[in-house]
Parts: sequence; C-alpha cells; structure tokens
Amino acid sequence: MANIYGYIRVSTREQNEDRQLIALREMSVPEKNIFMDKQSGKDFNRPQYKKLVKKLKPGDLLYIKSIDRLGRNYGEILEQWRILTKEKGIDIVVLDMPLLDVLPPNTSGYYTHYPIDDPANDIYFVVYCNLTNISASDIGADDMISIKVIFDGKYEYTANMCLEEKDGAGFDYANITNIAPLETRKGIFMFEVPKRVQDMSVELSIYFYGNEYSCKE
Repeated sequence: MANIYGYIRVSTREQNEDRQLIALREMSVPEKNIFMDKQSGKDFNRPQYKKLVKKLKPGDLLYIKSIDRLGRNYGEILEQWRILTKEKGIDIVVLDMPLLDVLPPNTSGYYTHYPIDDPANDIYFVVYCNLTNISASDIGADDMISIKVIFDGKYEYTANMCLEEKDGAGFDYANITNIAPLETRKGIFMFEVPKRVQDMSVELSIYFYGNEYSCKE
C-alpha cells in the first residue's frame, strides 16, 4: 500500500516551520510521516531527508511546500528529483507551484498532478510549442521564452510552464530543467483564466517572441 509523506526544511533553528507544517496537514499527511530538517539547503547531507529517502517505496507520494524547501543547489535538485521519481519510483507534489490539470500522453508513467486553484470559476487555457536550443550551451527552459495572454485588451495573464518528458510519460518542471544544445522539447504553458473567457466573443491575444497571435472561442 502506498504511503503519503511530507518534507519540511528551514535554514536555521530560528526560522518558523509552521506554514510548511500547516500545508502538509491540509493534505492529510500523517504526523509520523513528516520529516523536518533545520539546516541549509546547500546540499542533501541532511539527517531527516536521508531517513525519509530510505523509507520511500514505489508508488509513495511526497509533498513539499515549495521547490526550494527540497534544496538550493540547482544541479543537486535535478539529481535528487531523478533519484526520487525514477529510482525510488515515487510521485512528488510541490504545493506552491501553480497547478495543472493536464495529463501526460502516457499516464502509465509517474507525473505530478496539479488541480486548478479555483475550479468553480477558472479554466486552463493551454499553449503548446516546441523549444529548440540553438546556442552552444545548456539553457534553462524557463529562460528560453516569455509568454503571456491578454483578454479583452486589458486583462493580462502569465503562464505556468512545464516540459513534456522525452518519452511522453510525464512532465519536467521548467524551472529546474535545462535544454541541451540543438535539443528540442515540447513546452506546455498553462494560463489560469476566468471561465467567462470562453463564454465571450472577445479575442484572447497571445504574445511570445515579440509576436501577437489571436484566438476567439
């Protein structure tokens, strides 16, 4: 049977962990399955984190409040993410990341599921595009493109971005993923917009790469 876990990290003993703890309790994480370290995120040499990783089994679910609670070192976050999702076979939910209700093409793999913040009033407007790195060095995916939509000429929304994994089995977080030289990845941009957007005959303008594109329901 899969278990639910939570991880909390604060940088010093003086910092308050209450916000993280409340968020995990709201997700019904059992108290005995919440692990907390009070030390820097510069590396993963943390006693409670190590204890947590040893307990994780395939199919388990791990909640963290935000990606920086996992760590601060970009390269080590990527490596730990690989270990947790690929080697340990668990799923991870980052609570502070805007949530996505779009499933990957092959849902037999592991993916992180994100519901819309306000499903009663909002929907997702989703834009897909291929991103190719034509430079000679790696580029962070979220540094490659800036995209926004404007509704009715005055209401502006910015995107939450992820990348489809190469095998189509899930998603990678854009803010911790590099795209290698000449590599092409499918970018997925999610705009949480009011439902009334789809009910009104007003154009929704998409701006990226300095160009404007319009669509109308």
